[in-house]
Amino acid sequence: MDGVESAAALARAGEQGRFARLLLPGNYRWMLFAYATALLLIGWGYLVLRVKADYEQTLQAERGRLLAVAASLQSATEAMFNDGIGAAVAGANEIARSGGLARVPDERITAVLQDMLTGGDYVRSLFLYAPGRFAQVSRSNGYESASLPPAWLARLEKDPGVQTWVGRPLHDRASPTDVVVPIAQYVRTAAGAGVWAGVLFNFQPFDTLMRQFGTDMTVMLLLSDDGTILVRAPPDASVDLTQGINVGNLALFKQAVNGRKVGTVEGYGAIMKVPMMYGYASIPGYDLKVGAGQRRDAALAPWREHTRMSVIFATAASVLVLGLTLLLDYFMQAARRREQQFRALFDNAAFTVMVLEGYRFTDANRTAYSMFGLAPTASITGMTPWDFSPERQPDGRLSTEAAQARIDEALARGATTFEWLHRRLDTGATFPAQVSLASMRTGERVVTLAVVEDLTAKKQAERELRESEQRYRALVDVLPEAVFVQQDFVVVFANQACARLVGAASPEQMFGTSTLVYVEEADLPVLQQRARRVTEQGVPAEAREFRLRRVDGTPIWVELQSVPTVFNGAPAAQTVMRDVTARHRLADLETARQDRAQRQSETLLKLATRRSIGVPNLGAALTEVCDRARDVLGTERVTVWAAEAQGTMFRCIASSSRANLASLLDETAPARMVPRFIAALRSERVIETSAAMTDPRTSEILDLGIDVLRPASLIAAPLWRAGEMTGFVCCGQGAPERLWHMDEVNFIGGIADQVTQVVLDAEREQALIELRALAGELMRSQDEERRRIGRDLHDSTGQTLSALEIGISRLLDAADPRQPQQLALLEQCRELANQCSTEIRTAAYLLHPPLLDELGLLSALRWLADGLRQRSGLDTRLELPDTMARLSKDSELTLFRLAQEALTNVQRHSSSPWVIVRLSVNAGTVLLEIEDAGTGTGTRKGAARRSRAAPVLGVGLAGMRERVRQVGGTFSFEMSPTGTRVSAAVPLDNLTSSTGSTLVSGETHAAHEETLQ
Repeated sequence: MDGVESAAALARAGEQGRFARLLLPGNYRWMLFAYATALLLIGWGYLVLRVKADYEQTLQAERGRLLAVAASLQSATEAMFNDGIGAAVAGANEIARSGGLARVPDERITAVLQDMLTGGDYVRSLFLYAPGRFAQVSRSNGYESASLPPAWLARLEKDPGVQTWVGRPLHDRASPTDVVVPIAQYVRTAAGAGVWAGVLFNFQPFDTLMRQFGTDMTVMLLLSDDGTILVRAPPDASVDLTQGINVGNLALFKQAVNGRKVGTVEGYGAIMKVPMMYGYASIPGYDLKVGAGQRRDAALAPWREHTRMSVIFATAASVLVLGLTLLLDYFMQAARRREQQFRALFDNAAFTVMVLEGYRFTDANRTAYSMFGLAPTASITGMTPWDFSPERQPDGRLSTEAAQARIDEALARGATTFEWLHRRLDTGATFPAQVSLASMRTGERVVTLAVVEDLTAKKQAERELRESEQRYRALVDVLPEAVFVQQDFVVVFANQACARLVGAASPEQMFGTSTLVYVEEADLPVLQQRARRVTEQGVPAEAREFRLRRVDGTPIWVELQSVPTVFNGAPAAQTVMRDVTARHRLADLETARQDRAQRQSETLLKLATRRSIGVPNLGAALTEVCDRARDVLGTERVTVWAAEAQGTMFRCIASSSRANLASLLDETAPARMVPRFIAALRSERVIETSAAMTDPRTSEILDLGIDVLRPASLIAAPLWRAGEMTGFVCCGQGAPERLWHMDEVNFIGGIADQVTQVVLDAEREQALIELRALAGELMRSQDEERRRIGRDLHDSTGQTLSALEIGISRLLDAADPRQPQQLALLEQCRELANQCSTEIRTAAYLLHPPLLDELGLLSALRWLADGLRQRSGLDTRLELPDTMARLSKDSELTLFRLAQEALTNVQRHSSSPWVIVRLSVNAGTVLLEIEDAGTGTGTRKGAARRSRAAPVLGVGLAGMRERVRQVGGTFSFEMSPTGTRVSAAVPLDNLTSSTGSTLVSGETHAAHEETLQ
């Protein structure tokens, strides 16, 4: 409420106070309190009667609910009994028709009861009992049979007159935590014999019903007529039902069995130890009762809540009546005091209030006296507004004319507000004020209320605010961080740092421009959303990085953080902007370093895992290393220099350059011309310089003129071998100068190691080539030696043995028949000579078979197989082509020696009963395979199998492999549990080059076999 409204309210309050005093009699207070007392007595009496009626209705409703729950339990229990007992009775009748329980075998009983065990899960097992036999089928334990009943069923024999029987609870053997109750019915069969058919029930449905009723039910029970508790829901861990807890002596139970099948009982519960209410019902045909119990306390909880609410309501109503009575009395008393209070309030108001009739004051409060410097004893009545004003107002108008015009305006429009320059009467000092005039009618009079507010403090605050704003602008202008204010994405304020950051000439150049012109297009949606949230919702925006473009188009990264503010009375967003371009450049440099490191690692890994380099390929391999190094480093040239002439000369052995730089390299450099460079290489792992022409370590190598390019930056690494520098790797980069990174320095060291390894690999390959050549020469010498020895044995020793055999034969013919001992000795000598001749001939042909040179490989293989078959009795199988073109001499000899070595190994080391020699001509190759079923070369048999073995002529698998390799073929050796296979393949291009190549067939072998014999 402003000053004018406050003054009007005070005036109206004074008029109402005077009116109330005239209407109210002096003895109203006793009448008011008598009426309130009568009203309270009537209300509380009605409340007492209502509470008593609600108590009876609550108990009756709970009894009805308990009866309904008991009926539900009765129905559920009957359904369970009909399901379970009915199945057991049906099983008993079926077994009776099959001959009776005593005569039916266990298999039949099991099948019948299993078929009947189809009820719910609460039927845990079915059992049948007759004197002399007990049978039971369970869901988990299967079938059980005995001549005597279990202990829990022994009571049946003591109560023969009953038709239904209920046993005590017992633990389920399948689930010891569960409790089951045995219930049986006596069944009379057509044969006249009686059988008890029963079920072990688990009353889990009680728990389900209990959960359905929730907190509205305390306990549900199933009891026998003698008071034994069979089932309790919910189960109580402290109560073990298998101990046969009996409540038959309790008054509550006696009430329930007192001749009624359905009803309710109330009393003190012995188990729950609290007053209880129970609803119960009997199970027809069984001596059982079901009951549902509720604590009396819980049953009366709604009544107590209703009573409490009624008492609270009655109390509240009573308090309200008393309060209204006291309030009415208070307002009546206040009405009388209003007139006195009006004057006190009017005089003590914090604002100046004056009342005018026409142009003259009729009243004013004490604040007016203080504001205008009037003495407390003076009277304002009859004075005019211009008496408290200077002669003229700041706009030059006379105060008299201006005051009259304002009063007339208030009377015409009802109210007006304006600023006025006042004057104190005591000091003559002037002060600004805000005057609010409002006209109002009181009876027949029309008065004007004037509320005057001194604006001296407000004007001072405005001046201070302007000065504070100027200080704020000066402070923001000198801040090192960029600050700007935007409204609707338009810059309305910016400091000098912001102008410098975006490249503007001054902050004023940014005023009125859109902030979106500085933002990258990809970041526009996010920045617009942030700015709207700050200005429209007043939510500060957390710091986030964006990409901007300066006025000159240079891209930069900035971090923006915005808060809501008010600028010129409208919502705006004030943003602090920090340049984070340097941080992003560092991140870019780190990313570039990681990329370089990745490329360097991959390149070194590829070079380290390359295949061996042959001597003819050494230059290509080194060039490949140079190419990879140049690609990774991005340099113009990479060269490899090798030391020669005991380190006095260096020669370029590989290089990688741009196409137009390939011919600008001198191939040699004397070491004596570059001593500082060589000394630096010997003392440092890598030489790197960004100013190669001025660096004393590298300037002399450029002055030597070996590289016309004269690189501006250079990096070099020595090549070491056995502690001696054998050369160096050099990378050059032309102008402008380049600063080498540490990872590049390490990389060129790795390249130097790879160059050294390539050279070592080439030397190793050269050694292997020379070794293989030597091995081939040795094999050829061995074959020539074998050929010479075989020829000597055949031509010399063989002929001598033949002459010896002939001489012995002549001696045998000329011997005296009467000398049997001499005849036997001569005969033995002739046989030994014959045996020696045969073995010499065999050894000669094995050392160098003539068939191989004369008729070719097929005939030689057949002769070799026949000889093995005759010497050892081994089943030798041949799979050879009918005809085949002659191979080269070396290829045929290699295949023959391989077959010879393999067959010798089979004969000496394998236990195989057979061996296969297979020769085939495939596309481009001739394949020889020797296969057996033995255990390989490692198994040896007795000497009996080797009594006539041929001499060892080979050097094993290594010799076979090397022989095949000499003719350009491939060799393989395979061992498995089923046998061993040796195979060799030689190319068909090893055909003989002699004129008239011979086609070898099977007929030639037969023709020359006689010659061999």
